Amino acid sequence: MPQTHTPLYRPSIKLFFILFLITGAILSGLLTLFYQKETKDFLYLIKSQESYGLELQKQRTSHVFTDIKADIFFLRDQNELQQYLKTPKKEQLLLMGQEYVSLAKRTRLYDQIRYLDEQGMEVLRVNFNQGEPLIVPDDQLQSKADRYYFKECVSLKKDEFFVSPFDLNVEHGSVEKPLKPMIRICTPVFDSHAAKRGVLLLNFLGQDIISSLLSLEQLSIGQTMLLNDQGYWLRHPDPEYEWGFMFKDKTNISFAVQSPNLWKQILSSAKGQIHTPKGIYSFSTVQPMMDENVSIRDMVKTTGANDQYRWYLLSFLAQKEIEQKSRLILMQFFMLGAAIFILAAIGSWFIAYAVTKRKIAQNKLKTMAYFDTLTDLPNRRHFFNRLEEAISYGNRYNSMLALMYIDLDGFKNINDSLGHDAGDILLQHVADCLRKTCRESDTVSRLGGDEFAILIPKVTIQEDIATIAAKIIAILSQPIIINKAQAQVGASIGIALFPTDGDNVSQLLKNADSAMYLAKSQGKNQYLFFSDTQPPKG
Repeated sequence: MPQTHTPLYRPSIKLFFILFLITGAILSGLLTLFYQKETKDFLYLIKSQESYGLELQKQRTSHVFTDIKADIFFLRDQNELQQYLKTPKKEQLLLMGQEYVSLAKRTRLYDQIRYLDEQGMEVLRVNFNQGEPLIVPDDQLQSKADRYYFKECVSLKKDEFFVSPFDLNVEHGSVEKPLKPMIRICTPVFDSHAAKRGVLLLNFLGQDIISSLLSLEQLSIGQTMLLNDQGYWLRHPDPEYEWGFMFKDKTNISFAVQSPNLWKQILSSAKGQIHTPKGIYSFSTVQPMMDENVSIRDMVKTTGANDQYRWYLLSFLAQKEIEQKSRLILMQFFMLGAAIFILAAIGSWFIAYAVTKRKIAQNKLKTMAYFDTLTDLPNRRHFFNRLEEAISYGNRYNSMLALMYIDLDGFKNINDSLGHDAGDILLQHVADCLRKTCRESDTVSRLGGDEFAILIPKVTIQEDIATIAAKIIAILSQPIIINKAQAQVGASIGIALFPTDGDNVSQLLKNADSAMYLAKSQGKNQYLFFSDTQPPKG
């Protein structure tokens, strides 16, 4: 018997090992190739994610200055100011102050809002006052004729504006504590006879820019930093590194001093990535004023062109973190290889799961960039893109569209009485009501806070828009139960029509917003067309 089976046994063992070695070699080769590709894709993914996160942060920063410009030009052109310039009455000044208070409270972006006459004397000033804006009494108004920002601004032409460097607020010769990042923006004011009558000045609370970076930091794996044109940190994970140029004992604490070679590479390109033994540096240049009509006068020219309006967004991903994540990938592939030898299906599922997880993460990033996280409505950026497209369509095919600007009446009372969680539930309810009221071709957006906007393309008659507005007010006025308590709000709606009320995004939005504020001031919970707010021609 042994002699009979020995010749069969030995070749079977030999063939088994041959087949096992060949199969093992093929599987090992495929796994090795796939691991190398996955490692390369992983590195590409994290680099792309860092670049994408920086781009979102850059756009957010640029949008902040777009909003500031809109605010200061809105105040410059307000009817109350122009009326005051014609007949300087105390009543007009009070109305201006109320508008300033409203803007400060709504945006929470400005530490001070001021109107100075042509001699530099403060005519009107509103202080933010820790979230409770107030008009400063006349006996506390001061002359700013000797301040650099007034001298810069008063010499400007119409539609120009001056922007100060990003630094910390200084009181009585010392940096204010707690630290208060500040940027001053001002523009000259002209009367109806084109005579210069003073300047408007906004003290922008720069912490909003830093806070927005922190809110978007979750989109990046690395540590996000903001540097000025001299390489000093305006934002750093360790606050001790920040604002070195403002303190005599910190003048050497800067990226330019600590990493001079890297700083030179960053200065040589608008954006890019640098892979060093320490890790990956991703950077992007932020020039929020590049496309704006900003005054860069003699003081700035001595430092060189627009440099003080150039900041650098920097993200650093340490090499040890990359290696740690790479080791996790390697460990996963060892587990995957063992699973493939036992059951190929498990390995296939594991790969599909990993790829799907990555795609979901990418789609999630895109969704966060274009939709409001609370209501799932298109956000401000996405809405403006659609409005631009609708205007282009309207110009091409000579069609009318409507823009509704909606502000909830009584929403603050809900927040104060029932809490912010109830306020969030109410905003979601409002979003759902607006979606159900509008057509699929309409675009409903949450612009921020309790402000919504609706784009209605291909409008045939104005009465249809009035019907929709009335329906929205009726639906939103219905009380709802939130956390066993009854809540009720209203809505003030301003409506601007294209092309009669404006032929661009800025003008349509401004006119719809103006009509909304007038509707609110006339009793709230009503709609008003911008055309109805204008005096009849002729």
